[in-house]
Amino acid sequence: MGHSTAVSCAECGTKFMVDEGGGASFHLVRCGDCGKAIEIPFQQVGEARLRFIKGLEAPFSVATSDEYRWVREHYSGDPLSEKDYRVEVERIAGGCECGGAYGFDAPPRCPRCSSAEIKLDPDKLQVAYD
Repeated sequence: MGHSTAVSCAECGTKFMVDEGGGASFHLVRCGDCGKAIEIPFQQVGEARLRFIKGLEAPFSVATSDEYRWVREHYSGDPLSEKDYRVEVERIAGGCECGGAYGFDAPPRCPRCSSAEIKLDPDKLQVAYD
């Protein structure tokens, strides 16, 4: 499950929201240069997702246990490591319009100055999303 957090830029003071983590049906990847985040639906990942699930030791949660069980019982493809799966999701994400590349590990950046130096806004609540 992902969450949105209110932050401010340590460099220029701009206040903004940062989304982190994916949801029950998508991954969230971020541009390493500008910080823009996009969602990649599991459906779009296709067979790589099945191969990744096949290689898991156990489901992520109770909510995904039926999918996990179905893949383990019916999908005959070879398992895919988490590292290779992440590479595939990042490939599907493509390039950002700024020229940067999307990745799971790219830090959030200020939309005004692109600094990665951000701090939590203590006066705001964190919101969980799916």
